[in-house]
This record gives sequence, C-alpha cells and structure tokens, in this order.
Amino acid sequence: MLKGIFITIVAVFALVGACALAAGAWFMNGGINSKQQPGPTETTIARKLRAAAIPDRAKKAGNPDSRRRPTCSRPAWRISPIIARPCHWQ
Repeated sequence: MLKGIFITIVAVFALVGACALAAGAWFMNGGINSKQQPGPTETTIARKLRAAAIPDRAKKAGNPDSRRRPTCSRPAWRISPIIARPCHWQ
C-alpha cells in the first residue's frame, strides 16, 4: 500500500518535471515574445471583449473639446524633456 502511494507520487513528480523541461525548451526556442501575432481565437475574443467593455453611450459620444483646435504655444524643449509634446490644447 505504502509502496503504491510512493510510486504514484514519484510518477506525478516525474510528469511535472517533464512538463517543466518541455516548457523551458519552448521558452528557449523563442516561445513568448512581443513580435508574435496572437492566434485567431485570441484575436476574436479580445475584439469582442473590447467592444463589450465600451458602453454604447460612450461609443456614440463625440469629442467634448471639438471646438478647440491644437495650437503650438511654446517649444516642447521648454516644457520638459521627459514629457515633451510640441502642441498643446488651449
């Protein structure tokens, strides 16, 4: 009885170890990176979730600041080199 439980535990650990080695080999072979395109299922689900997350009222709303136009008030380097933007809304 105890021997059977021990064999089962060793087999589970061996399976987990084999899966870890396979996952490691997949990562080393370029498994996840930012250049990979998502699959068709992931793309479809993401588009549907994004569309469902935006309320209909917000979809139909226009630009609340549409009567203003962007103007360049001062050179961007004078604002901040970190958040520099050449044009600002006035």
